[in-house]
Amino acid sequence: MINQKVSAIPLVAVLLATNEPTEYIKEQLESIKLQENVRTIIYWGDYGSTPSVKENVRNLLKEFEYREYEILNSGPAANFFFLLKQTVEDYVAFADQDDVWLPNKLANQVNLLQNTPGVPSLAHSNSELLVGHRRLSKISRCTNHDFFSLAITNCCQGCTIMINDSAKRKILSSLPAEVIWHDWWMGLVVSLTGHIYYEVNTEVLYRIHKSNTIGWPSRWKRIYNYLIQPSGLIAYQIEEAISRFDNGNPLLKEEFAQLIEMTSIDWKRRLISNLKFLRAKSINLDKVFLSIAWIIKRP
Repeated sequence: MINQKVSAIPLVAVLLATNEPTEYIKEQLESIKLQENVRTIIYWGDYGSTPSVKENVRNLLKEFEYREYEILNSGPAANFFFLLKQTVEDYVAFADQDDVWLPNKLANQVNLLQNTPGVPSLAHSNSELLVGHRRLSKISRCTNHDFFSLAITNCCQGCTIMINDSAKRKILSSLPAEVIWHDWWMGLVVSLTGHIYYEVNTEVLYRIHKSNTIGWPSRWKRIYNYLIQPSGLIAYQIEEAISRFDNGNPLLKEEFAQLIEMTSIDWKRRLISNLKFLRAKSINLDKVFLSIAWIIKRP
């Protein structure tokens, strides 16, 4: 009878990608251990940490079922996609090394994904900022999950994401040579092939500290991150997604054509198409700054 109860509890693969994790990883792992109504197995991949740091993580993981992998390529996208290829579970979640998950995160997302079995599906949620010991609410801007919206701005935050097995297979069968961020590519793929669920309530506390890869998620920080990245990455990502998942939908074809114009190598075409974009959409400062940035430098 006990075995039947255990087998009925969903098993979730948690991908933990680390690079010189600080003391915050202890709190992240503790929050994974406290997840309600699920079982977890951690797939841990590390790139570039010192032996002493890795040994510390191993000691913390002794209380978990886990598998360890050495990552050969740098960067979170390469790390997470390598780990994703190792999984066999029906549900996969993605953990940063320094955040905190609220106890119902995984169970809530499993319940959502069970609504679309066999359909590539992704569930993600709102998050709050964790600065020191303070929780700071932020405005959720993730209202649209269509390809056009996600191609312009990634709003599927990696540390909040869970995908099902169907989504995993679609994502791994479509990986381009370059991926900007693993969560951005996953959102694009699922937007074209399946269903995206969004929970507006907070399920993750996103820690802000001096070692953040992204840092403060301010408008100026996002623009700075955009301007220092190589030119053409977003255009490449959009073109790769379209080439893999163009299903002939005439409405999508119009959006595809607009995105190609907005990311054109010709700055005049970018200028005209981005101005059209601003006129056609409800204008806010984010859209204005993004369009100006795209006109100045090819995305």
